[in-house]
Amino acid sequence: MKRQLALILGVALVIVASIGVGGAAQALWSANATVAAKATSGSVSLTESGLEKAGGQYSSAATSFGPTAVTFKNTGTLPLSNFTTALAQSGTGSLPASITLVIWDNGTTTSCPSSAPNGATKSTESWAGPITWPALSSLAAGASRVFCLTSSMTPSNVSSAGGTAVTTALTVTGSDNGWSASAAGTVSQSVAADPSTVTSGQIGGANPSNVTFSAAGVQSGWGDWPTHANSDIDNTSGTIKNQDYFCVGFTVTSTTAAAATWSFQIDTSVPPYNGVALTDSMVTTGNAKVSAVSGKPTLFTITGTQPIKAPNTADVQLCLDPGDNAPVLAAGSGTYTVGTPVVAACPAAKDYSSALAAMGTRPPTTGSVCLYLKIDGHYPHFWVGYTTSVNWTSVLNSASSLTQAERNTLATKTSSDWEAYGSDGMSSGVTPTHVQNGDGSYTITWTENGLRLPVAITNGTSVVLVSTFSY
Repeated sequence: MKRQLALILGVALVIVASIGVGGAAQALWSANATVAAKATSGSVSLTESGLEKAGGQYSSAATSFGPTAVTFKNTGTLPLSNFTTALAQSGTGSLPASITLVIWDNGTTTSCPSSAPNGATKSTESWAGPITWPALSSLAAGASRVFCLTSSMTPSNVSSAGGTAVTTALTVTGSDNGWSASAAGTVSQSVAADPSTVTSGQIGGANPSNVTFSAAGVQSGWGDWPTHANSDIDNTSGTIKNQDYFCVGFTVTSTTAAAATWSFQIDTSVPPYNGVALTDSMVTTGNAKVSAVSGKPTLFTITGTQPIKAPNTADVQLCLDPGDNAPVLAAGSGTYTVGTPVVAACPAAKDYSSALAAMGTRPPTTGSVCLYLKIDGHYPHFWVGYTTSVNWTSVLNSASSLTQAERNTLATKTSSDWEAYGSDGMSSGVTPTHVQNGDGSYTITWTENGLRLPVAITNGTSVVLVSTFSY
């Protein structure tokens, strides 16, 4: 005879289950229930993968990262919903808020497109939080959801945040009827110390003696020589005509108990100095002098004329005339970007706005057509030169507005000139240096020729290069 086990109704049964999820999650279920016949159990587990790949180091040449695929998977046997995200950070100052995140739902596809498709559910966040995952409302047992994440900083934020870093520990938790599971991931991002302001041998200088050294960076950009220069000053305007300069600030702090002479060195063999020979007239504060280092023509020592002792400091400003040529830097997101070449009608006038307007027109079938390149400046510290190449044959092949016969005819033609038009209105058809290569391409490089633009470019300015080809 079988004995029946009677379960007494009304008895409070408390079940506490602690479930391991590979170190990435924990689950807790508790309930007070009247049990009539039997109890069933399940498991919850949530995993995350990919977040660590979103890390990177920002610099003037790298202001964005991603998209990176971040995947959440319910590896348990119960569904999860009610997702929340918690952040824990270690970092420097306002850096987390300076990094912009764009997150979009990518369904179950683990390969991210370069940008969010039209209609994609997305959100714009920062590492300062809160973080939301668009469309992550529930996950069935065994289901996954993929999100694409991009991060970016503005060039000005990169410049001001040099040398800082942030590490973000992110914990996503889902729950279902008292069960909960969490998955954690970590991502680290940093900002490089900008080589234009602190790297040894460049603006930052090197080899401090009796002091600690810091560079305030470029304090004023390319422009006319200031009035404190002691030679060839125009009596009316107070400036030296047709010469360019930038000013660099430094601060030294004494490390000696007694007042002592201090010094540091500058290497002018790198941009933006252009090998300029430093002189005492370039020191604007009057508390330092310049001397050349024997046998090293680009190395100069800046020595204080007044001894200092700890904890006193001294500020030095050098205003340098590097000649008529701004340093030519490589293209990049932190320096300048070159747009897609365009074949169109030639501009109605020799100025920036006319060239910009003509870029959107259909090239004529007779007479002349023009090849356009637009360059946008991003470098925040000073004016820089730039160089680029364009292949005329390749541009013609991609010009859908031209017939094949027109392409064939123009492919045999060579450029009669190159001109440049700057967005600040200072340039009017200035001719850059250009070389026609044997493969049908042209390499264009700016040289100053006594003019700041359009040879040099900086953050927020643009130049349109125009070349004419006749049928």
